[in-house]
Parts: sequence; C-alpha cells; structure tokens
Amino acid sequence: MKRQVSLKEISRKCGFSMPLVSSVLSGKTTANRCSRETYEKIITCAREMGYTPNLLAKAIATGKSPIILFSLHENERNWNLPDFYLNDLILGGSRRFAAEGLYVLYMPYRSAEEQFEQIRKAVKTAMVSGVVTNLLDSRAEKPLYDYLAEIQFPAVFLGFPKSDDVVSVGVDNTPLQNFIADYARRKGFADAVQVSELPGNRFEIHPDNLPLEPELTEDETILFFAPGFASYTALKRRFSGLENRLVLLEDTRFYPGELHSILFPSAQPQVIEKSCEILSAWCRHGITPTEKRHIITRSTEEIIIHD
Repeated sequence: MKRQVSLKEISRKCGFSMPLVSSVLSGKTTANRCSRETYEKIITCAREMGYTPNLLAKAIATGKSPIILFSLHENERNWNLPDFYLNDLILGGSRRFAAEGLYVLYMPYRSAEEQFEQIRKAVKTAMVSGVVTNLLDSRAEKPLYDYLAEIQFPAVFLGFPKSDDVVSVGVDNTPLQNFIADYARRKGFADAVQVSELPGNRFEIHPDNLPLEPELTEDETILFFAPGFASYTALKRRFSGLENRLVLLEDTRFYPGELHSILFPSAQPQVIEKSCEILSAWCRHGITPTEKRHIITRSTEEIIIHD
C-alpha cells in the first residue's frame, strides 16, 4: 500500500509552516485569505508529492460536504435507450471531480418541480457543497434561478438559463444549426427545424424555445431534426406525417441502422471540464466566478451522415 504523504513533509518541501499548509489543504484557508502565490504553491506542491486529502476529516473541519450533486433530467419512458449525454456527464463528471477530491451524487428528476425540491433539500441539509444541473423547461426554471442566486450557492447550469444571476456552461450549437440548414437546402427543403420532446407530450423548437404547433409539421417544405433518439421516437409517434421528413441528430457512438441521421461528436467532455474548473475552485477554495456565462463552441468536424 502506498504511504500517505504527511503534512510535515509537504511543509518542509514547500517552505511554509505546517499550520498554514494544514489550513490550506483542509480548506480552512482559501486563496482569498492568504496570498494567491502562497496558496497555489502549497496546492501544487501537495499534488506533486501525491498527497491525498482525508475527505471525511476535511468535511468535519470545514463544515463543507465533499459531494457535488448532479441533478439531471431523465426521460422515464426511454430509460432503456442509450443515453450518451447522461453517460458522459455522470461518468466523465465523476472521474473529473474525483481528481479534485470531490464525489459526485447523481439524482435524476422528471419535472421542474421535482428538480427544484431535490436541489433545495440537498442544499438545506448541507448534503452537498455544489450543484450541477441541466435545463428542462425554460419557462419553469425561474424559481430555481432565484433560489440559488439569492443564497449564493455554488451551482452550474448546463445550457443557457434565462437569468443573468446564475453561472452556466452552454454549448453553442450555431455551427451545427448552420450545418443542418445547409443540409436541408441541399435536400430541396426551404427550411430546417430542430424539435425536442418535453414532459407532458409537448415539443419545443430550438433554439428559440417555442412550442411546436401541429400545423407546422404539415408543411412539406420543412425538414425536421430531432436531437436524441428519445425525441426522434416521440415525434414519430405523435406526428405520423413526419416519417419522411425527420432526421435523427445523435452521438457518433450511436448505431442508427437504417434511420435517416446525422451523427456528431459529443461536446460534454468540454462541458464537464469547464464545470469542474468552476465548481472545484468555488467549493474547495472559495473562489467565486466573476464570469457568469461560459460557452463551448461545438465543432462540425467528424460529422457522419446516414441518408
């Protein structure tokens, strides 16, 4: 078994007193309470020496949980379908946060109300020190925005929340939207419309978050695109007339068989990297992000088309 590096050894190597080293590594002293240079030197030195913090002892000492809540939407009707989005977030997030000495707790939600209550209870009971959550219904998210902004709790929203008071990491899909618009024109259609399923058998047009009117699906000049197999199957069930005007947008790891589809690489690894960078600094070191909105630009390289 590998021997644990002691605080005394770290203190000797980095040239700072053992009480200061202990205070920094336990989280009692943040970059805001000692010089940034000193703080970074101690953290870097400990990491290079292979120091592993005792998370339970640290939680007791600081009163902060080492757990990050991943509150993510799960489509209960399609729980048995491959979901690369969730897999990338949960597995990738678990590994990335573990490297920072933090654990991930995944809790699925199926409605905006359940999402709000889930996060509120976890925060109120001090179960978690930070939150990562995605956006389900932009019209129903305001209470959650207001709650987290008011208590200044470390939280990152995945997507583009309709609030300037919360921190978010979103994927700019403009390159993909331009790609599918050009693809639709090359196929002889006047327009391209991207539609996702919402709870309650509702559908929303992206990126404008407008409800899909059934009459629009009857327009033969429009080619429709469904991000994710769950939305694709729901649209086919609901609107039989879309059979020959519906294209699946999925991950390159998805096997589409004979389905008309466009497959593209996931942007979630970059999303997780940025989210972890923000939250680990915020939760562990007390560094509040000054920038609220962070944008990842999606690449259109390596796209695979199945006509």
